[in-house]
Amino acid sequence: MQGIRPEPDIHTRPEDFDLQDWLADSFGIWREVPFDVEWRFLPEVADEAATYQFHPRQKVERLKDGSLMVRFRAGGRREMDWYLYRWGDKVEVRNP
Repeated sequence: MQGIRPEPDIHTRPEDFDLQDWLADSFGIWREVPFDVEWRFLPEVADEAATYQFHPRQKVERLKDGSLMVRFRAGGRREMDWYLYRWGDKVEVRNP
């Protein structure tokens, strides 16, 4: 770094800013407008999927057929797509 000098303006964080809330709108490193996400993991991978925390605000529901429904709200569709490749045809993207 070169030419470092103090600036007269000082940035202060807004009092109502919560970093965890701000981060929860994202999936991984991607930041975009959040949307509702709903994934259904088929029964043969439901137990394994249940051990993952996909998102800090996820809601998980075990369905009568043994599958696992995971719901949350976040942006980051591209990273979600990359992440879901690991599950192949054993996960259904219900939303978006």
